[in-house]
Parts: sequence; C-alpha cells; structure tokens
Amino acid sequence: MIVFGGRLFGKVDQVPGLFHVATQFFHVNFVPLVPTKSWLVLHGTEKSGLGRTSWQGIELRSIRWGSVGMAWLRFGLVVAGVVFGFASLGSFLKGANPANGAVAGLLAAASAAALFASYRIVRATGESLRKLASDASVPADLVQQAQAVVQGRKGPAGLVR
Repeated sequence: MIVFGGRLFGKVDQVPGLFHVATQFFHVNFVPLVPTKSWLVLHGTEKSGLGRTSWQGIELRSIRWGSVGMAWLRFGLVVAGVVFGFASLGSFLKGANPANGAVAGLLAAASAAALFASYRIVRATGESLRKLASDASVPADLVQQAQAVVQGRKGPAGLVR
C-alpha cells in the first residue's frame, strides 16, 4: 500500500503553550520529499489519526528552511537507526565479529538519541521570533506573547510568573 499526500514535518521554533513552526511536505509513505509551505501551527490544534492529520494555524509567506532541514535530518536519523539496528542484529545472528555488531548497535543507539534530542532543541529563540514578526501574516500580539514566554516573563496564558 502506498500512502501519499501532504503532511507536516520538521517541527521547530516551538513556544510552549502557543505554537510551533512546521512545513507541509508532499510525502510518499511518510518520507518528506518536497516542501510546499510552512505553517505557524497553534498549540493544541493538531489531531492525528490513521493516515490523517489536521491542524489550525497561519500559513507563512515563505518556506522555513530550518524546518525543512530538520524534517530531512530526522528522516535520515530514522533510516540510520534502522540500518544500523539491522546490521547489529545481523552481525550477532551470523556469529560475525562481535565488535562489528557492537559498533553498529552503538551507532543505532546514537541515531535514536540524536532523533530524541532533535525534538528537545527546537525551542524558539529571540532571533527566530524576530523572523516570524517580519512575516506579515503573523499577528504582532502573538509574537509579543511568544517573546514574553521565551524570555521567561510570562506563561503561555499571559500570566506573570
């Protein structure tokens, strides 16, 4: 079965409780191939089901290449993890040099750790918020709320900490 269509990948510039930036790609079997547009996705609006996703957000005027790069990096890490995992398993099952299997296993684990870490380092910065503020489609008050959250002055609901 071949699954294709448009889907969001490359979650970056995340502001907890407010939004994140992601890029819609044409995909085949969930492999992000061609970026089509980037979105500012509002927190809590993403819904995923079997082969379907929906979200609410603001279409950005230009593609965010950081998001595209992150999508392709994450896909590469998944592929590397699977390849090294099978290489490690195959090495141990064939009774080959155990050092080769151990190295492949370590590389698979490193790929998984890097994939996990890629979701932890995608917080918005002052610079990324300035770029968003320059996009005419993004409301200025939303960017100001995000700047307050990033600077640690307010929570996502606008409450002073």
